[in-house]
Amino acid sequence: MSTSPFKLDSIQKKIVFYIVVITIPFFLTSLYMIDKYVGGELQQSAMRRAHIVNLDILQSVDRFLRETARPATEAAYIVKADPERFKRVLPLLKKSVATQDALFGSALALEPGRLVKAPFCRYYHKSLTGVVEKELVPPAYDYLHADWYTRVKYSGRPTWGEPYFDKGGGEVYMSTYSHPIFDLAGRFLGVVTADIELDALARHMDAIADIEDGFVFLVSKKGFLLYHPDAKVRLNQTLFDYARAHRSPSLEEAAAQLRHKRFGIYDVSVDGRNYLLYTMGLPQTTWSVGVMLSREALFAPLTGMRMRMGVITLIGMLLILTMVLIVSRQLKSSAAKEERVRNELELASRIQQSFLPKRPRLREPPFALAGTMIPAKEVGGDFWGYRIDKQKLLFYIGDVSGKGVPASLYMMAASVLIEAAADERFDPAHIVERTNKKLCALGEQQMFATLLVGVIDASKGEITYCLAGHPPFLVESGGRLASPLPAFAPPIGVFEFAAYENRTLPLHEGDLVVAFTDGVSEAENPQLEMFGTERLARAILRAGTDDPEALEKAILEKIKTFVKGNEPNDDLTMVVVKLERIG
Repeated sequence: MSTSPFKLDSIQKKIVFYIVVITIPFFLTSLYMIDKYVGGELQQSAMRRAHIVNLDILQSVDRFLRETARPATEAAYIVKADPERFKRVLPLLKKSVATQDALFGSALALEPGRLVKAPFCRYYHKSLTGVVEKELVPPAYDYLHADWYTRVKYSGRPTWGEPYFDKGGGEVYMSTYSHPIFDLAGRFLGVVTADIELDALARHMDAIADIEDGFVFLVSKKGFLLYHPDAKVRLNQTLFDYARAHRSPSLEEAAAQLRHKRFGIYDVSVDGRNYLLYTMGLPQTTWSVGVMLSREALFAPLTGMRMRMGVITLIGMLLILTMVLIVSRQLKSSAAKEERVRNELELASRIQQSFLPKRPRLREPPFALAGTMIPAKEVGGDFWGYRIDKQKLLFYIGDVSGKGVPASLYMMAASVLIEAAADERFDPAHIVERTNKKLCALGEQQMFATLLVGVIDASKGEITYCLAGHPPFLVESGGRLASPLPAFAPPIGVFEFAAYENRTLPLHEGDLVVAFTDGVSEAENPQLEMFGTERLARAILRAGTDDPEALEKAILEKIKTFVKGNEPNDDLTMVVVKLERIG
């Protein structure tokens, strides 16, 4: 009797049976689900690509506008520092107009009754013979009621105005940047302007906005196309005109939306081609950058993927029986690898903890402090720290976008940079700006972090703080709670030249300062309700203690009771500081 050279034992026969009866149908169903899922992932990938392209262009245009407006900004600060000698900035403005190609003109306009008795508006602009100086005062020109003057006088913020055609002057389309001038007491003194030639902006965008399978445009709030790759279109049409000319109701509808919200994602069709339109607002302007990416090109990988998946499915059905037998032999090897990964994550967690304060509990009069960071995963993106220098205590708390190992690495980099900036001086705004610039200089990591830096001065009884997209802290004083009004400032690691400012609040002896990340306020229970700032405030008041460590434990217990064992979806970090005495 002959015997077969290949035999299956009973266990292998069972494995083959389960694969044929269960695994292969499940495999086919999984392939169908993967196809649906990958389509959604490609949609997200397309949006991420559009966001990256849009952000790159937005940052480049922002740098170009800031460089063009820099002489006006510098002039405003020069006048602020020494108002009585305001005429010192006039040669600077004239030289800037002469040397900057994109700058057509610049003016210094003063508020009567402050530095000058009568209206004063000195304007320099390019001409065929060089830079021309003009006096623009009533009745010939009522600059005191001009939009570029009143806009910043009452808002107190520098802005770029709507584009206009300089008829009788440069005979070109322009936009005016206006920067208000205030003295050290905060009184309005006047305005410094910079007029940019929009043709120069278009030439700059020609150099940076060349993308495959799509195009980029820049549009004002009223829909005027400041830039389009087609030179016949830009500075000649509105986005509405362009949409109608190309029979695109979807683009026309998106253009209407841009008047109300500057960020958006739209599906549009132009000349029979489908596009994904991604828009973002340009800082210090009412303009928006739009990136149009061809959906056909974006989703071409999906068609190819489906064909490849069909081939892979057929081959996979033939190989799966063999592979499952091989996998059974590799179980021990896989278990060893999983153990190594766990060990590496534990090591990463220990390394991350080393970047947090070695003494999370502190009592060194005139201060007492308690802090904690509880990661949602093995490693997290939250961080905090503090320093004491005699009568001053500096503390910081931050939250990195994302979770896991990438967020922990970003957190460690941010912590090192914050500590390095603190070595220079105890100034919250300085620390935030230095850290932001260094993070931006590291490259495009597609990550960012919110940050709060505060300095409590016991000799003065006050806290000086700077917020960078972070929730404001709470102050408990004599059974009452207060919180500073949130001020808009972008997170760190986004805009390299973002400006941050300090704010100050008075403190009393015995006051408690409670700083936290959104892992506290956004902790969820099984019903998906958030813990919220109101519950946090009640927990502080009901704790009935002025000891930072006891208050921290009371808050954590309230959160634990509230979530009822629900898994955290974000890291939880909190810092509690008590000012024990003043002076």
